[in-house]
Amino acid sequence: MKKQPTRFNVRLEMEYRKSPVAADRGDIIVAIDVLRCSSSIVTALANGAEEVIPAISLGKARSLAKAHRAVLAGERKGIKPEGFQLGNSPLEFKRTVVEGRTVVLTTTSGTKAIILGKKARGMLVGSFLNLEATATLCLRLARASRSGVSLVTAGTGGAFSLEDFLCAGAISSRLIQHNAMLDDGCWASAHAWIDARSNLRSVIREGFHAKRLDSIHFSDDVDFCARMNVFDIAAVLRDNRIVAVKP
Repeated sequence: MKKQPTRFNVRLEMEYRKSPVAADRGDIIVAIDVLRCSSSIVTALANGAEEVIPAISLGKARSLAKAHRAVLAGERKGIKPEGFQLGNSPLEFKRTVVEGRTVVLTTTSGTKAIILGKKARGMLVGSFLNLEATATLCLRLARASRSGVSLVTAGTGGAFSLEDFLCAGAISSRLIQHNAMLDDGCWASAHAWIDARSNLRSVIREGFHAKRLDSIHFSDDVDFCARMNVFDIAAVLRDNRIVAVKP
């Protein structure tokens, strides 16, 4: 009889402030901020950035960028801060700008989810753009470490975010195929994903944050961030730096 893989728990934490809770459990964390932090990080790495360093504040970002001679990127209320080279649009992280460079990034919620959970057994950055790679590496790490998984959705200003919930559902749907035990939040997100996946872009556009981005002229970002499996890399936090890993 074929031996069944060890079962592992998958939990949904729907606010970036829950990252330390997940880290204290010893879980593998997947930080999700589809619009737009996660998508920007993954795009930067896919376009050849050596690493992305998340920063908790504008001041910290500026000091880190100076110390590392890095590309300084970020947003507050969706807008690029004064003196920053890039905002938080994944379309700005072009190969000609980031290849071979360190990028320092600070955002309203996404980078906080990553930094607050940095003591986790493992920290991945997930998006629709690298969905399969994220789920594959997450599964491998959970099995190797015999630990659970926490899907931490950054949300919009700490509030529920539709696109992050759907991305968590897409990851949950993949993990359930490999003996994962989902909590109720993950089950709910998986069912929402199943309903939304055939018309994902339109569904995401119904969300508050997508409408907000549209109102400040970032409609193209929403379309880009809703694309599936554009990149075959996972984004992993190592020594306070996010790097690309082929799963």
